[in-house]
Amino acid sequence: MDIKTWLEEAKTKTSSIDAELILLNILGEKDRTYLISHENRTLTETEVEKANYFVKERAKNKPLAYIIGSKEFYGRDFYVDENVLIPRPETEDIIDLTKDIVKDNDMIYPIIFDVGTGSGCIAVTLKLELPEAKVVAIDNSDNALLVAKKNSELLKSEIILKKSDLLTGENGTPDIVVANLPYVDENWDWLEADTLKYEPLTALYAANNGLELIFRLIDEIAERKIKHLLLEADPSQHEKIINYAKEKGLDLAETRNFILYFVGV
Repeated sequence: MDIKTWLEEAKTKTSSIDAELILLNILGEKDRTYLISHENRTLTETEVEKANYFVKERAKNKPLAYIIGSKEFYGRDFYVDENVLIPRPETEDIIDLTKDIVKDNDMIYPIIFDVGTGSGCIAVTLKLELPEAKVVAIDNSDNALLVAKKNSELLKSEIILKKSDLLTGENGTPDIVVANLPYVDENWDWLEADTLKYEPLTALYAANNGLELIFRLIDEIAERKIKHLLLEADPSQHEKIINYAKEKGLDLAETRNFILYFVGV
């Protein structure tokens, strides 16, 4: 079977883009034009079997990132598995905003804590974008930290990995804390839980309408008098977070889509 024939069949079972990405992954290629320019290339039996299996898994609504073990974030490919959340485009604003903060405040050797690092996509990206920064990736999951370690090694970024419940086990005072914590409220009317069933529940959902961990982190930030805090949350939660942070002495400096940037005293 050649590439053209396999794609024609696969596209009757899954979306065109998924079929193409699956085959590119198996062939070790990245550019979709390869499939057109090599449409008569004969696939091996092993390639066909693997590609067909991936299509069946995708038909079960399993995320493509988990199937192929990779997801792009900020222009780089990160390894992902079902121990971590799949990186999402809205999180990339944390990178841009952090870079702006470092530049605007003339930070030469900033210390940045990424709390709830998961795959490590934020921490690794920040280290690569800000080579002079000391980046500490924190998570309470051993399995997540293993994934973050793998991504750090794959992308050759020297981040520090720490196991901790938020900032509980950390004694240092960072210049900036960034966090994409669990914030999904299981009672949201618009929530499509079936599309999230493969992702780790503890990395998605939080009590108190999704705000429990965010509020706890804000408490710790205020107590330690950390200057800069960036949080990701659903826009529907922003007002409550802003009000809570204000009560704790943190002022909202900027809102950028899903990201809230607070400045402490």
